Amino acid sequence: MKILDRFNDPDLGKRMVSRVKAIALQAVGRLGRPIVLLEV
Repeated sequence: MKILDRFNDPDLGKRMVSRVKAIALQAVGRLGRPIVLLEV
C-alpha cells in the first residue's frame, strides 16, 4: 500500500513535471529552437 501512496503523492507529480520540463528545455536547446515554443 505504501507504493500506492507514493504514486498519489502530489509532490512526486510536481517533481516529475519539473523533470520533464527540464529535459524538454535541454532538448530544445540542443536543437537550437527558441524556448518560447514550450510556453504555448
